[in-house]
Formats: sequence, structure tokens, C-alpha cells
Amino acid sequence: MGLTWTLYRFKVRAFLGPVIRQPATLVAFVLLALLLLPGAAAMGYFLPDLPWAAAGIEEVGALGLSMLLAFNLPTALAGGLVLHPAEVDFAATAPVTVRRLALADLLFQGTIQGSGLVAAVFGAIGYTVRTGAPPWAFLVPVGAFVVLGVTFVLTVQALGIARLLRKRWAGAAIGALFALLLLPAILRFALSLPTGYADLPYPTSAAVRVALLPFGGGDWTGVPILLAWLGLAAAANLRATARATLPNLRPAAALAVMFEPAAQKRMQQEAMTKFFGRFRRAGGARLHDPSLTRTMMRLHLARMARDGTAFMMVVLCVLFGTLYLGVPEAGASNAAFIVYVLPVAVTGQWMVSDRANLWLVAVSGQPPETFFRGWWLGLGAITGTLGFAIALLPTLVRGPIDLVSPFLIAGGALGAVALVIVAAAKWPYNPSAFSIRPFAHLILGGLGAGLGSLPVLAAVFVAQVFAPAVVPLAAVGVLAVVLVLCDRIVVIGAHHPEV
Repeated sequence: MGLTWTLYRFKVRAFLGPVIRQPATLVAFVLLALLLLPGAAAMGYFLPDLPWAAAGIEEVGALGLSMLLAFNLPTALAGGLVLHPAEVDFAATAPVTVRRLALADLLFQGTIQGSGLVAAVFGAIGYTVRTGAPPWAFLVPVGAFVVLGVTFVLTVQALGIARLLRKRWAGAAIGALFALLLLPAILRFALSLPTGYADLPYPTSAAVRVALLPFGGGDWTGVPILLAWLGLAAAANLRATARATLPNLRPAAALAVMFEPAAQKRMQQEAMTKFFGRFRRAGGARLHDPSLTRTMMRLHLARMARDGTAFMMVVLCVLFGTLYLGVPEAGASNAAFIVYVLPVAVTGQWMVSDRANLWLVAVSGQPPETFFRGWWLGLGAITGTLGFAIALLPTLVRGPIDLVSPFLIAGGALGAVALVIVAAAKWPYNPSAFSIRPFAHLILGGLGAGLGSLPVLAAVFVAQVFAPAVVPLAAVGVLAVVLVLCDRIVVIGAHHPEV
């Protein structure tokens, strides 16, 4: 246990290193927690009043937990172990068994991800106050979520080790598990079928059943089901870690601010390029043909495929699109959240992976705004299309068809992407150091979304008053004007970027 404890302490110190070196970062995290924790308590208090409450607290809770697990499941694709580069070298040369390495990683992931239990505690306290349950009742859901979290980490480790061993079934198993976690959401919320999480022996639904026991709900059958899943995950983990060494170990970071392993980024980019390269045209494209802007757009699209940005966008849209597919009245708000978050996340990834190459723009002899204009056109097209589709699909499934909200979302997407791209050109930041600039990106993204959607909203309002039949045409016409205006904003705003 001594060696395992040493590895665990090293992992924690490596993770907290940037915070220790930058006290301002610690202050920012504390302030953020102080802002979010009361919100978590309020969420727990008003949980019965959510739009999905009619489906039952058990169904809503299992849905949220399943989406959270599905979002973190891709960790298994990278090996399932969160390792520092030095750990890989140490494990290759020192007598460290795979089981010790996995146990230290379990403790580490439990410590880092367990910090989210603080929000769960406040949410459980809020729900306890709302229901009038005994004061100790909030401890039961916290314990159930801890068991669920351990089960999930053990499963991810087992699947990740299978990936490192080049097992052919590992990738298919990860994909199948991802689909299974979302399947009840599709059945219940998208297709409005009676079958949902509460009717299936899922670990997430079992955890919610256990959590609701002291509140007069739930079911004692959740206890053996949850423990059975824990035992199955532990058995799979013990079998996967029953070896002295493990090939193909790779460093992986839970956050960009922890450390920047060049080898891991290179391996990830090679894998992404290999996968997405299958969809390229056989002939490729010649430089500056037919235009420099189009070349820059293709450059950024290839980069976003290589550094994992495209994969992240697909995962986010699948998760949130599945949740709201059967809730037409909430589809537009969900799409608005997507088009607001995606540009900021994409530019943040660019700061990590490719901002260091910006000197090529400075010495190329070409207008620097062309680089950012190509990025804006590619990202704007993707974000606008995704937002339009996510807002429109729920109305196509449930009706009545709403053509106004999708155009509003598309306009907001164009505006958000334009101002975020300008912010990336004018105010780039180092993700490993605390700075006010990321907050400026968030503010500008929201401001751009508002500026992009307001003209469309005004045109729709005027058309509804004077000519309701031409509302879609008016929205399309003004959206084209928004596109041109945002393009000019990017060209002017990125004329003198900070290299």
C-alpha cells in the first residue's frame, strides 16, 4: 500500500501544481464555488418543479446521471487511466504492477471527481429541506453516488486497459455502453414510450432508487442491483489489472491546466487524423485554390478534426440533442446553450494545441485576417447548422413545426462565433495561467449571440405584423445580412492579431 499511496500523492501534487504556483487561480476557484454551491442547493430544492418532473424524480435523476457518465465515458478511449508522463516512465522501469497503478488512479479520480460531491451534498440538503426529511437523509444519496462513481471508474479502467491491449472488442464495447446509457432517454423523452430508466436495472436508476429511500420514495431493490453492478465492475477490473506490466501506456490529463504532455497530444492528433482522414477527398486541394480564404477554412476544419474538437462537438450535440428531442418547447434553449458554449470551447482548445503556430501567419506575407476569416467561416457554418438542427428537430418530431427559433439560433451562432474569433485574435490566453481573458471570451460570446439574433427577431416581428406568410423568407433574408456583417466584424477585428 505504501507504493500506491506514494503514486497517489504524486498524482494529486501534479494536478494541484498550477493552483499552488498561481494563488489567484485558487481564489478564482473558491469564488466560483461560492457562486455555484447556493445554486446547487436551489436546484435540489426546486427539483420537483423541473419541466421533466412529470416523468418522476427517479427518471429525471437517472437521466442526469446517465448523461454525466456518458459524457465522461470517452476517457476509456485513451486508456482509462489518468497518468502523468513521469508515471509512464516510472511504471515502465520500476516494479509497479498494473493493479497498484490502477488503484492509485482510482483514488486520484475519486479525489478529483469527488469534489463534485460537494455540489451533490448541497443539492441533497436542498431536497431534504423541501421534503421535510430527517436531517441525516442527505447522506444517503451522497453514499449512493459514491458507489456509482466507483463502479463507473472501475468500468472505465477495465475498458481502457482492454483498449491499451489492442482488444478488438474494446472500442465496440465502449460505443455500445455509450448508446445504452442514452437509449432510455430516447425511448422515454424522444419517442414518448412508457419504457425509461426507472423500468430498467441500470446502475444509475438503482443509485437514484437508493438515494430516494429516506425521502419516502425509491425502492429497496436498488440496493442489490447497485451492489451487483459494483461487484461486476470490480471483477472486470481485477481481471484486467491482473498483470505485471501494461503495453501502450500513454499520459492523459483530466484538465489542460494540469500538464501539457507533448507525446499524448501527438498520439491523439495522429489517431484523429487517421480516423477523419478517411473522409477527405482523394485529390485533396491545392494551396490557394480556389481562394486563400477557402484554403484557410479547410486548414481549420482539418485541425479541428485532428485535435479532437470535432469529436467533442459531436459528443455534446448527441448528449443534449437526445435529451431535448422529445421536448419541443425546450429545444431552442438547449440549442442556444450549445451555440454559446461551443465557440468558447473550440477557441480554448486552439489556445492549447495550435496558437503556438500563429507566427506562421505573421511571416506568410498574407493578410492575417484571412487566417481567422477562414476559421470563422468553417466554425460558423458548423455551429449554425448544429444549432439550427437541434432547435428544429424536436418540433419535427412532436410538432407544431417552428421555423422561427432555428433561424434565431443560427443568427446567434454566427454572432457568437464572430466575436469569439475576434477575441481569440486580439486577446489570446495561456490556459495554464490564470487570466481574465477567458471570462472576456465568455462575455463576448454571449454578446455576439445576442447581436446576431436580434436582427432576425426584429425582422420576424415586423413580418408577423404586416405579412405573416413571409416570416421564414424574412428570417432567411436578415440571416444573410447578419452573415455579411459578422464577416466584416471578423475581417476588421482580426486585422492586427496578437501573435
